[in-house]
Amino acid sequence: MAWFKDMKRFHWDWQTQDWVGRGWHRCWGIRRGGLWVACLLLGFTAVMALPSVGVASRVSGFDRPVLAQERTAYHTLQQGIEQYNAEQFTEAIQLWRQAAVGFDQQGQPLQQAFVWSNLSLAYQQLALWPDAEAAIARSFELLQTPETPETPSPESAAVTAKAWNAQGYLYWHQGQLEPALAAWRQATTRYHQAEDRSGVILTHLNQARVLQALGLNRQAIATLETTHHLLQTAPVAVQALGRLHLGDALRRIGALEDSAQILNAAVELAPDAQIRGQAQLALANTDRAFSHREIAIGEDAAAQNHAAAPCSATQP
Repeated sequence: MAWFKDMKRFHWDWQTQDWVGRGWHRCWGIRRGGLWVACLLLGFTAVMALPSVGVASRVSGFDRPVLAQERTAYHTLQQGIEQYNAEQFTEAIQLWRQAAVGFDQQGQPLQQAFVWSNLSLAYQQLALWPDAEAAIARSFELLQTPETPETPSPESAAVTAKAWNAQGYLYWHQGQLEPALAAWRQATTRYHQAEDRSGVILTHLNQARVLQALGLNRQAIATLETTHHLLQTAPVAVQALGRLHLGDALRRIGALEDSAQILNAAVELAPDAQIRGQAQLALANTDRAFSHREIAIGEDAAAQNHAAAPCSATQP
């Protein structure tokens, strides 16, 4: 199918909170300047793999054959994705810059915008903030060119969502929480236009994390609850992450019983040890909060039961 639509088969990159062309990455380990919760916190769909493009195939949304020289740009883009997945970010940047030149020579602003938003994420991984800013600015500039249709196609909406998502990450890393929230709200709107349910879910989760960082836990819960019906059909890992964030937010406002119930569900749904470990840690924190509450009201025996839980909950 289309060059962009085929990207639906990508998987989430825990380093950038985005989709990549290989399986689930490591989760929840804050590294390289505090990239989200390790994970989910950032948002959806950033670096995505492209399908094989034959000379005779057609690019949806552009309504013309894919020429032989275009295969080189797509192939270089795919190579960059493979390097990014291997955490070879410098090599990925070099390849993506070549791809950007190729798409520029072919007069393809949408594909260029896609590449430049990927470049911004790679620069963020290396903490090259001025380069990351310039790359995402270039992506938005390309999305506003006359060649880009005013009424967005699903492909155009998806690329624009990805650009806002990368912009949100950049604001977050720079400690600009309110601009990050606004950027991820823009990303959510574009993912709706692209009919990308997973993108909507994960940008909502990003918004909730920012709201929590701002101390607006009830707003964070309201945001998470809007995704509840979407989570039922989401990938298992996304379901686990959604429940993890909701349970964490509920603990922060003192709804400990609900927090424990939801976090237990997150532990059960977790598809790998990394997500499970984060859910267990969150559950341990809720148990600890239970213990503190019981001590405060004089229920020492109950407090001891909860106090013992965190040690066992965090075991692999």
